[in-house]
Amino acid sequence: MDNEAVQSLVNDYALELGTLHSNLVIERANNRALRTQLDKANQELKELKDKQTETEED
Repeated sequence: MDNEAVQSLVNDYALELGTLHSNLVIERANNRALRTQLDKANQELKELKDKQTETEED
């Protein structure tokens, strides 16, 4: 394999690695956003359950 072929493979690898890294950053951001939404929904559910319990006790 000549230097040009090796350089081409290295460039392809670097490009793919950059793409994978970008995708990972995006997925982590999406994960954080989904986690925040889930936490908020769980908090709202807890508040509704607490309110229901209070209503049942009255």
